[in-house]
Amino acid sequence: MKWASKRDGAVARIAGLLHLATHPEDGWHKPIEAPTMAAATQLGDYFTAHALDVFSAMSADPAHESALTVLAQLVSSNPAQFTKRELFRTLRPAEFPAISDLDPALALLEEHGWIRQLPPPPRSGKGGRPPSPRYETHPASHAEPDTTPDRRQN
Repeated sequence: MKWASKRDGAVARIAGLLHLATHPEDGWHKPIEAPTMAAATQLGDYFTAHALDVFSAMSADPAHESALTVLAQLVSSNPAQFTKRELFRTLRPAEFPAISDLDPALALLEEHGWIRQLPPPPRSGKGGRPPSPRYETHPASHAEPDTTPDRRQN
């Protein structure tokens, strides 16, 4: 994880701040003492543990698992475009009992750039059911999942 490589620098900055808080008048002339560095390291450990807990909770999100299931289906079926209704028909009912159960997974896949919802077509008439939302898949979804770069849009 990229954030973990920044931990040592963050601990050093925390140590510097603790040192200056302890020696506000002449801290820049004194070396940072071992107890100050130990306190900064302890704070770094605390924040690392907190970050790991947050990342664990994020991956435990049911939308994450649902998104992986939907993505696997899209990669295997390889459509350039699809409707929500078409996708729903290809998935197992046990995982997605109702079409609305797809919403969190589709939102997450769109957030990460795997899919993009297209504007709805113009409607000619007042009655009937609105058309199912249409999505376009990212071209990289046709590659192997392990080799596909992060597609988040800037």
